[in-house]
Amino acid sequence: MKHFRAKTPRRKEDLINQLHGRFLISNDDFLYVLSTFVFVPIRWNERFGWRRMIESERIALFHFWREVGRRMNIKEIPADYHEFERYNLDYERRHYRHTESNHRVGLATRNLFMSWFPRWTRPLVKHAIYAAMDEPICSFRIFWRLISRVKAFPIINRVLTAGYP
Repeated sequence: MKHFRAKTPRRKEDLINQLHGRFLISNDDFLYVLSTFVFVPIRWNERFGWRRMIESERIALFHFWREVGRRMNIKEIPADYHEFERYNLDYERRHYRHTESNHRVGLATRNLFMSWFPRWTRPLVKHAIYAAMDEPICSFRIFWRLISRVKAFPIINRVLTAGYP
């Protein structure tokens, strides 16, 4: 991890810690968010990637973010990839639930993402977002009407969620 030995990242780590230090965030929540930096890209790659990550790439991602977490003073980071993945899944099972505030955050995030695209493409972008949502998000029924409409058209759903050969 030669890049972690450089002097400049230390200032960046201090800034990250300072920014997060203003909020009362539990170690469990820090640990979960850290786990998403490892496992969300891996799951995304498995679902949409044109080339699946190999084991050494997944393990390297785990070790990179584990070191970032250590430098952020996050405690009890699992030393094992599979143990960390279990933590991630268990946390989601315990904490994922629909609330009105989650719905508002979801809409704001969707609208922000859509704003990055030309106005005439936004209806398609909105449907692509819904088609790309994974099962835990779909199960909340936050966006159920639009998700079910997109997923009801297998050809559109396949085009929007297919990986490239």
